[in-house]
Amino acid sequence: MAGFDSLDAGVSLFDRDREITQIDAALGDGEGRFLYVEGHAGIGKTRLLSVARSRAERRGMHVLSARGGELERDFGYGVVRQLFESAVEASGPDGSRSLLEGPAAHAARVIGVDSTREAARPVPDSPFPVVHALYWLTLNLSARNRLLLLLDDAHLADVPSLRFVDYLVGRLEGMPVSVVVAARP
Repeated sequence: MAGFDSLDAGVSLFDRDREITQIDAALGDGEGRFLYVEGHAGIGKTRLLSVARSRAERRGMHVLSARGGELERDFGYGVVRQLFESAVEASGPDGSRSLLEGPAAHAARVIGVDSTREAARPVPDSPFPVVHALYWLTLNLSARNRLLLLLDDAHLADVPSLRFVDYLVGRLEGMPVSVVVAARP
């Protein structure tokens, strides 16, 4: 998904033991964790995200990933849509309805699964209801299975998506969700 290749369990990264230990800690014990990977172009950030994906999948976690892009950074919630659209669509009509019920309802439009019921709701004047709805969508998805959200090239992500990631990271305690973000300085 979104260009992350799983690494074979036998592959090791040269001189990255500390970073891999931090990845393992971020995937942890089911408690919400956040890991930020920062480095210049070509230093291996995407490779570390591949390690995180591989290790999370081996632990049975559901992995959702996205990548910021220079040509997409002006599209509000573009990264959010990359993260959630396929997972919600894959849950089928009944599953997507249950994922987007209650406080998560305002997330439907921004991830591209607008339902007739949601289309009738007024668009919020503030970004808060949408960001909060995305938080609840994340909670609903994590209730089904521990979740890892990967975001590569965050320095190229759209502002509304980054606002959501910031909101989520501040509320990870007690959630079965880990977030790993990579960006350039």
